[in-house]
Amino acid sequence: MALAALIFASQTIDDGSDMLRASLPLAGATLLEHQVRRAVRAGADHIVILVERLPAALIGAVDRLRKGGTRVDIARSASDAADRVHPDETVLIVADGCIAGADVFNRLVALSPPALMTLPDIPGVEEFERIGAQHRWAGLALVDGARLQATAARLGEWDFELTLLRQALADEGTLHPIFSVTGDGLPSERPIIAHHASDLAMLEQRIIAGSAGFRDGWPARYIFPLVERLGFTRLARGPADPWWLSLGAIGLAALAIPFAFTGWFVVALALLVASGPVASVARRLADVRMTRLRHEGRLSSARLAAASAALIALGIRLGDGGQWGWALLAVVIVGVMIALASEWRTAHRLDNRTDMPFMATGDGLIWLFIPVAIGGGWQAGLMIAAVYAVTSFVVAQRLVHDAIAANAAKMRGGSV
Repeated sequence: MALAALIFASQTIDDGSDMLRASLPLAGATLLEHQVRRAVRAGADHIVILVERLPAALIGAVDRLRKGGTRVDIARSASDAADRVHPDETVLIVADGCIAGADVFNRLVALSPPALMTLPDIPGVEEFERIGAQHRWAGLALVDGARLQATAARLGEWDFELTLLRQALADEGTLHPIFSVTGDGLPSERPIIAHHASDLAMLEQRIIAGSAGFRDGWPARYIFPLVERLGFTRLARGPADPWWLSLGAIGLAALAIPFAFTGWFVVALALLVASGPVASVARRLADVRMTRLRHEGRLSSARLAAASAALIALGIRLGDGGQWGWALLAVVIVGVMIALASEWRTAHRLDNRTDMPFMATGDGLIWLFIPVAIGGGWQAGLMIAAVYAVTSFVVAQRLVHDAIAANAAKMRGGSV
């Protein structure tokens, strides 16, 4: 059954201004964008936003969502929202200003409607709607489209959000606690109903800190996060577009090619070294905003292609005295790295737990040349890079072999 999401976005924050809760900034985007993207990741392919007025901040947010490929409809009334939902759709309800963890969204959409996520009625959760002697509504619910349309048809002057909640309870909707209670009586984690900008401060910190995830290759795991500490938090809170940062990373790598051809190896290496953290920041910004870089695969391939061209240019330059073998070695390294990437994808497809933190990557080879640049032994650097790439390829092949053998053993065991 198709999943839609209805997000309420008409209430203002509690500071006397006319700013909508949905417009509150959160990690370089708006609260609404984070709500929508969490719903989309949970499986919603159709988003309806119920909002009485559209300030500029929300118009911009909706435009960005649509450019990212999300199907977003704007409804100005309960009847309008109901008309945009198909009776056979299951509808994820998101309360005005509510944001919860992605796992909460995923757990809810796996249930049968009607279903409500709840918090225990304890001190500290007074902003959530009470739905019984022991429970408060956590701001997320699941209903069927036909019942939503029926509720909207007889709404009258009642509040649509609360009426949907009461109807779900009247239909004996199942209650599902979000989190267990810790020893101090508070949920170990909890959703948020944002009444002020400060309500999102801790969530923003968690989102930014949690975006420093593991990536392939030791520079991305152990070096780039250290570089990103210098200013990533401020960058993540601003309007920087990760797509333009990715283009900047490609530009740095491409600029290294002519420097390598003309013998300015140190300058070329510096440009390639700088391109890695810039590309990493772009990917991390996309993670913070719960979106994907446009043409991410092509952008990554373009940067690595430029780095490969710079490596071949190095080999050509080192062979100025007729030693064409250096250029050939550079080409071999590039070929091995392409084959390694294919083997690594195969290993992950067979067993997503496969880990190889010191595998050769494009950035790994680039950073390998830093001590070479200090010592001036560029020929030795090419030979070391070749050994590193070939060794990683052999290990990756072994991982693929082991994964195939393990899967075959499981199949034999299951057929017994």
